[in-house]
Amino acid sequence: MRIHRLQRAVPTLLLAIALASGSAGCGCGSSGGSGGGGTQPAQSAPLIQPDFQALDVNPSSPTHQTPVSPRQHQERISAWFFGRATDPYHQAQFQLLNALQADPALAGLPRQVVILGVNAVGHESGNASICTGCAIPWLQDAPGQSGYAAWQAQEGQLVILDAENRIAAIFDLLTNDLAVQANYDRLRSLLIHLASLP
Repeated sequence: MRIHRLQRAVPTLLLAIALASGSAGCGCGSSGGSGGGGTQPAQSAPLIQPDFQALDVNPSSPTHQTPVSPRQHQERISAWFFGRATDPYHQAQFQLLNALQADPALAGLPRQVVILGVNAVGHESGNASICTGCAIPWLQDAPGQSGYAAWQAQEGQLVILDAENRIAAIFDLLTNDLAVQANYDRLRSLLIHLASLP
């Protein structure tokens, strides 16, 4: 695993981005490092991510059967998991993200943290399975309004946006299994840090 840094508007503030080796998706613009945990500042300030809308298909979610978009979560820290509902590993990660959303450590922060999932087109048959026991939104991507396409997202990425809908971090769940406590704790700490920034 390599850790890169994404430079925000405040020049001295660097935020960690966990990426898989060679992974560049989501138009985040960070340049590749030399590995071994090195850091690289971004060459320019991150842009606001393109907007999209997708229907929440999780019956237990408060936004069930409602179109959800990133712009609805401005002023919050929003984390978007791009997954496949038919994949047992992705199902397990979504369960752990659901548990993280309910973690008391994320309550009472200066900014609210919202975790959502986005299902790839063609994996609709797994929606019932991945939503079982989960209360966070699970959005069904669709051609013509694709979050995957708009963000150039890769399956397994958790794309974390700041309060202005700019990429603050990308956490790769394919290489950072949340069932490993150290990975879960690292992601929780990152979300707490982002939600505590001015």
